[in-house]
Amino acid sequence: MPPRFRRPSPATVIAIAALVVATSGVAIGSLAPKNGKIVACYSKRTGAMRLVEEGKKCRKGEQKVAWNQRGRRGPRGFAGDDGFDGFDGFDGHDGLDAASMLTGSFLATPETAAEAFAAPSGQTTAGTELERATLSPAVETVAGDLAVELAPGAPEPGAAVLTFTIRANETDTAVTCSMTGTERSCKSGRTATLPAASRLTLEYTTSVTGTERVFRFGWRATMP
Repeated sequence: MPPRFRRPSPATVIAIAALVVATSGVAIGSLAPKNGKIVACYSKRTGAMRLVEEGKKCRKGEQKVAWNQRGRRGPRGFAGDDGFDGFDGFDGHDGLDAASMLTGSFLATPETAAEAFAAPSGQTTAGTELERATLSPAVETVAGDLAVELAPGAPEPGAAVLTFTIRANETDTAVTCSMTGTERSCKSGRTATLPAASRLTLEYTTSVTGTERVFRFGWRATMP
């Protein structure tokens, strides 16, 4: 007995049709309406299928089937796994030290004493240490980069040695410089730590008294 041909179900026909269209490159754009529905007729006896325009009737012995070019949207997928942590970035460059520049000038004429004191900033005349002292911030700071020069017209040191020192709480610090002979300026490359809330003055000493001089100065205070 010859084998009997089993008629495929409509779902099987649609699946086969979609596969054939997808893999064979059949041009269906001319048969597909704007709504994207594809219509076909397949033979109930042989299973042969042919595409038709929507609205056309199938032949006798055929059944109409239809499907969309784009299926319905599927359910939302599961959230993916968390990605790996990124690599640590490079360290940034160190910032510059915070600093305050203090500048000033003062007039000094040591007559009977070999020393005089000025406020560590601003324009003043020399006076006693406690009269000229100013207060440092309420945190520890570092003093340095002292520079002093004679104002224009001020006499040179000559035989005298002129020394300038930043003092904290009536005590010399390492920030000091001197000039003598024809020198008209001096600089200090040393630093000193200033305790919080220190009384600060700029001390001027000379080995020869009696000469009036005007000095200009500047120095820096930085955070340790």
